[in-house]
Amino acid sequence: MSERKELIDRFCAFCEKGTPIPSSDGESLVICSKKGLVSGDYVCGAFIYDPLKRDPKRKNKEIEFEVVDINEN
Repeated sequence: MSERKELIDRFCAFCEKGTPIPSSDGESLVICSKKGLVSGDYVCGAFIYDPLKRDPKRKNKEIEFEVVDINEN
């Protein structure tokens, strides 16, 4: 189980105690129930991962098509 925890990025933006808020300058800000207003990449000892807050990367799939003549005998 400890190996799984090492793979998770520990950021307040992914914590269940934090709520992301929009910012006018583009910086990610989070309102934390423990620490108050913090940066999105900040992390404290009360971090609990919330998988629903993560936007997963999509695999880049290039679809290749082959032209086939259906009238060919």
